Order: sequence, then structure tokens, then C-alpha cells
Amino acid sequence: MTDANGGELSEDGLSRYLSGEATPAEVQAAEAWLGSTPARAEAMAALHHFLRTTGPQVADEQVRDTERQFLHLVQAGERKYAVKKPLGLTGRGSTAGVRGASTLRKGIGAAMFACLATIAGVMWMRSPSYPPSYTAYTTNTGQTKVITLGDGSRVTLAPESELRMASTFGRDSRMVMLRGAAYFEVRTATGSPFIVQTGGVSTRVLGTKFVVRRYASADPARVAVMSGRVVARGGRQAVLLDAGHVADATDSTAVPLDVPAESSMRWTQGQLVFDGTPVRALLAEVSRWYGYSFRLDDSTLMSRHVTTTLSVSDTSDMMLKVSSVLNVTMKLDGKTITLQPRRLLRKAPARGQQDFTTPITEKGR
Repeated sequence: MTDANGGELSEDGLSRYLSGEATPAEVQAAEAWLGSTPARAEAMAALHHFLRTTGPQVADEQVRDTERQFLHLVQAGERKYAVKKPLGLTGRGSTAGVRGASTLRKGIGAAMFACLATIAGVMWMRSPSYPPSYTAYTTNTGQTKVITLGDGSRVTLAPESELRMASTFGRDSRMVMLRGAAYFEVRTATGSPFIVQTGGVSTRVLGTKFVVRRYASADPARVAVMSGRVVARGGRQAVLLDAGHVADATDSTAVPLDVPAESSMRWTQGQLVFDGTPVRALLAEVSRWYGYSFRLDDSTLMSRHVTTTLSVSDTSDMMLKVSSVLNVTMKLDGKTITLQPRRLLRKAPARGQQDFTTPITEKGR
């Protein structure tokens, strides 16, 4: 981790130290290095506090990359603070020098906060109960919810989604963590960016309207901008998006897409738009909005891509359009729908089941 001549702390050394896997000698060496300057001591105190208050660390490559960035930030900060002359002896530029050092410290602090936010996002996407001390807003199947945040921003949550934020939201920062999908109408606050963290993907804005969607850590986060400007970041890659533009970001990449942004927020207007969408993704979305689960008699259906638009308030319309676009017969048993290609249908449904290829009207929908 460190050598006898006071060498630098390695990335592996930091990872073992933070995960509790270091030997007693390595712990002693690491703490000696980390406490040898005020910058190192302050940075590690902040990280220790974060880890104590937010839960266990996740053994994940994204978290390791964040540790690596954190270590580099500490070292970079020290190089920037190491001015050739003491601040008190810089003469005419002393005030500017003090302001410059203050600005550098704020910049390093903001970057460190971004690293910690990435750790938090990755951990939360993998553990539904993390973190325990945050305020949470959730939606159930078929439910949407409009939330007004402390800074005046509005968030519309899609079904089966969750939004979390610290109790200090709006004071120390404006960061929220999202699992699922949400439409954000962010109020401008000078000098205080609004950050949406979805796993290792961050979406950073000052004031704008945009959609973020990510239901599982294995899926990319879809970011679509309605107005204003957004920076979507995945790992070390970032994409600047103007109004009308879309990007997909993972924990390590960010890629702009040539698709209309408007279709990503049509669910807030009561419509679900699918354009060349994999059948698996279509059925998952239908389940979230209408509360049905699906069984397929022919697994080859999953390899198809479909284009259609559904009304979230009309179950009959959904059933008719899905059966038509997939060329299947639907067999309804309670809240489970079995999809059968029409060419494979051989016998009438069992007693207690319904077989239909025409719209079904249900009460309350």
C-alpha cells in the first residue's frame, strides 16, 4: 500500500482498506498516509462518514472505479493546493489567491460528492432497502404520483417506481435517487445543480424538463429532454443533451440516440408509445401499467420487435392491440394472460378461463 519511503497509496490498497480486507499492517500504513496531510484527512473523514451512515459497500467494478476516482481527487487536490509561495506572501494577488484556493476546494468537494453519489446510486440499485435514512416516494402497479419537492421542482413518478432523497435536500444539495421512471420539471436554482442518480448513471441539470427511466441496473438509463439542457453521465463518458434529444447511459457509457424525445414522456399524457420495442420490454411495461402477468406458449415471440401505441385508461384497447400486433390469441385466467400464436391454437379454453381476440370490457378501467 505504501512503501518505506512514503510512496502513494495504491487503488487496490484503498479498496482493501475501505472493504475491511486489509491486514493490520496495511491498515496502519494506509491510515498513516491518509492522515499525513489535512486534505487527505478531511477527504477520508467525509468518505468514512458516508460509509457509516449509508450502509455496507458493494463489491462492484463501478464502485471500484469510484474509489479510484476518489483517490485521484485527493491526490489532484493536493497538487493544486501546493502553491509555490505561501498565500500570505503573494503580495498584490493574495486575495485572489485565497479565493482561488477556496474555489479549488469547492471544486474538489463537489467532485468528491459526485463520487459518493455514484457509490450510493450503485448500492441502491442493487439493494431495495438502501439507504434507510432517506425520504422515499413509491408507486404501485398502474399508479402514478406527482411530487412537489422542497425547491419547488415537480416529479411525476411512473408505476412501480421509487424516488429517494436525503432530508437535507435543497440545503446541501439537490440530488435524488431514482429506480423506475419519472418526469422531472426542475426549478432553476443558481449555482445548485439538480442531480438524478440511477445506479452509476447521473443526470445533471440546472432547470429543465426531462424524463429518466431505469427499472433495473442491468438496463441502460434512458434520458429524454423536453426543454433546457441536460448532461447524462455514465462512468467517465458524458453526453450533453439539448431539448428534443435522447441518450442511453449505463454505469460505464453514455450514447446519444436518434429517436424522438417526446415519445418518452407520453405516458404522462395517458399513452404508452412503443417504436421497434422488444416484445419482452413491451410486456413488462404493460404489466406495470395494467397489472397483468404474461405467459407465452411460443418463446420465439420474445425475439420480435413491435410498434404500437396503447391507452393506459383502456384495458380493452390494450388487449386488442397487443393481440393484433403479436398475431396471438389471449387466454385470460384471473390476472394472468397466456399468449398463443393463432396458428397453434387447437382446443377451446378450459372451464373458468376466457378466450378472446376481441376487446374485453372490465369494470373500473
